[in-house]
Amino acid sequence: MNNNSNKKVVTKKKKSKFSRIMNEIGKSFTASINNLVKKFQKTSKEFKIILGVWVAVILIIVIVVAMVNSNKKTVAAHEKIQNEVKAAALDYVKEKKLYPTSNQKLRLNMEVLIENGNLYKDNLTDKTCVGYALVYFDESKENYVIEPYISCKNYITDGYEVK
Repeated sequence: MNNNSNKKVVTKKKKSKFSRIMNEIGKSFTASINNLVKKFQKTSKEFKIILGVWVAVILIIVIVVAMVNSNKKTVAAHEKIQNEVKAAALDYVKEKKLYPTSNQKLRLNMEVLIENGNLYKDNLTDKTCVGYALVYFDESKENYVIEPYISCKNYITDGYEVK
């Protein structure tokens, strides 16, 4: 029992010491901030303007970088959807043995691919997307080409056409 009592006293002393240290740090920090504010108030008007301009420039840079990073993530997520549509279209064409000739283009809507079980709407990261894949034979490549096109709330593939 005596040992538990000693532990409680030691714990209270540690908490008290920690509390005093944190109080001192807080007072020191507050004094430092107040000192900086007083020094800033004594600086020239030109310095304040230059500092303001630099702060504005830095804020603009931070905002632009954040927007660019956000856009990259959006593009990457939608490119993934396009790749899923492309893979689903390839599966559908092989499954149904639909091979367009060189002067034909086969348009496969995402809804057809979903209904047939080649594309799973639940796997799409953006549920607002609609679209299609164009399948055609490219004589210069001597091979079939599948081009996915999607239209989502915040993204549209270049060349997407509404029909």
